[in-house]
Amino acid sequence: MSLRIRLSLIVSLLFLAGMVLGLGFLVSNARSRVQEEVGSAAMLTRQLLTLMLEQDARVYSLEEQQALIEGLGGIEGARHLELRIETAGTVRASAEMPPVAQAPLWFHWLVRTQPADYILPLPGDSTSRIVLTTNPDSEIAEVWLETRNFLIVLGVVLLVLNGLLYFILGRWLAPVAAIVNGLDEVERGRFSGTVSPVSLPELKVIVEKLNHLTAVLRDSKQENDRLTRRALAMEEDERRLLARELHDELGQAISAIKAIAYLIAQRQQGMDARSAEGAERISAITATLGSRVRSMMGRLRPVVLDELGLIPALQVMIDEWNLDHPDTFCSFVADPAFAKLDEEWQIHLYRIVQEALTNVARHAAAERVDVALIHDGHCRLRILDDGVGFDPATVRSGMGLSSIRERCQALGAALLLQANAGCGALLEITFAEAGRT
Repeated sequence: MSLRIRLSLIVSLLFLAGMVLGLGFLVSNARSRVQEEVGSAAMLTRQLLTLMLEQDARVYSLEEQQALIEGLGGIEGARHLELRIETAGTVRASAEMPPVAQAPLWFHWLVRTQPADYILPLPGDSTSRIVLTTNPDSEIAEVWLETRNFLIVLGVVLLVLNGLLYFILGRWLAPVAAIVNGLDEVERGRFSGTVSPVSLPELKVIVEKLNHLTAVLRDSKQENDRLTRRALAMEEDERRLLARELHDELGQAISAIKAIAYLIAQRQQGMDARSAEGAERISAITATLGSRVRSMMGRLRPVVLDELGLIPALQVMIDEWNLDHPDTFCSFVADPAFAKLDEEWQIHLYRIVQEALTNVARHAAAERVDVALIHDGHCRLRILDDGVGFDPATVRSGMGLSSIRERCQALGAALLLQANAGCGALLEITFAEAGRT
C-alpha cells in the first residue's frame, strides 16, 4: 500500500473518529432535548387541562369527553402525548398521535426516554380520569432528521477532503517516483541521470543527496573504467612483450638445441647408436616444445590479429578451436564493417570470444556454437550455444565471465547474458559506433 493511500486512510480514520465523537455529542444533546421537549409538552398540557377542569367543574358526557380529548390533541404541544379518558380501567375516549416518520432503531435506542403517565381525575366522577402518556417518537423523528442532515454534510465534507488530500499528496509525493527511478538507475550502474529539484523541504534534501551520490558514483565509475582500461591495456602490452620474448629468447634457444641435436645425431650415425637415438629424441622433444611455445605465443598475442585484423583472427581461432573440439562445431559469421574497428576494440572482442569459447568447452557440453558479429545500427557480438545451460542466479561467475564483464564495463558496452538450465546460453554484447575508426 502506497504512502499516499496510507496517509489518506489515516486522515479518514481520524475524521471518522471525530465524527463518532460528534455523533456521541449529538446523541447526548438529542436525548436531553427529547426529554425536555416531551416533559415540557406534558407539563403544559397538564396545566391547561387542570385549568379547564377547575373552571368547568361539571360532569362531562361521553361525547363531551371525546370532544375534550380531541381538542386537547389538536394543541401543538400535545403532539408528544397520547390522551385518553379511562373509567374503571376502560378507555372511553382517546386521542392518538398522528403517524410520523420513524427514526432508525439504533438512533431510537440511543435517544429513547421512558414514557411517563400523568393522571387527572374528572370532576364529578370519581371513577373517571384523564391519562396523559408521553410519546417521544415525533420528537425523536425530528431530531433524527437534523442528525441525518448533519451526518450527510459530514460525509460530503469527508469525501471532498479525502479527494483534495489525495490530490495534494499526489502532487507532493510525485517526486518520490522520480527518486525511486533514480535509485533504480543507480542500482543498474547507470549514473548519468539526475533527479529534478523539488520544492518540498524533506524531499528536496533527499533529491540533493541522491544527485550528489549519483555524481560521486559517476566519477568513481569513470575513474574505475579508466583504470580498468589502463589495466587491460597494460595486460595486453605484457602479453605482447611476453610473446616477443618467447619468440626471441626461447624460440632461438629451442632452434639452437634442435640444430645441435641434429648435428650430434649426424656425427654419431653408425658410431654410437644410443647417442644418435638420444639426439633424435632431443630433436623430437624440441619440436614439440617449439609447437607448444608457438601455441602459447598465439594465445598471448595473436600475430594474425596485428597483421590481418579482427575477422581473420577470429576465423583462425575458431578453426583451431574446431580442430581441438571435434564433438562441438562452432560457426562464424561477421559483417565486413567490423574490419574497421579500432585496435582496442579488436583485441577486447577477440579476448571475449576466446573466453566464451573456453567456457563453452569446459561447461556447456554443447554440440553447436554460433559466433556472429552483427551490424544493425549498433555493433553486436552474439555467441549462442545449445549446451546444458545454467541458472545465472545460482552459478557463481568464474574468471572468464568476470573478465568479459570487466571488458564490457570498461568500454561502455552493454552485456546481455541469458541462460536456462537445459536450454543453452546466449551472450550478447552491444556497443555503439564509437568503437569504429
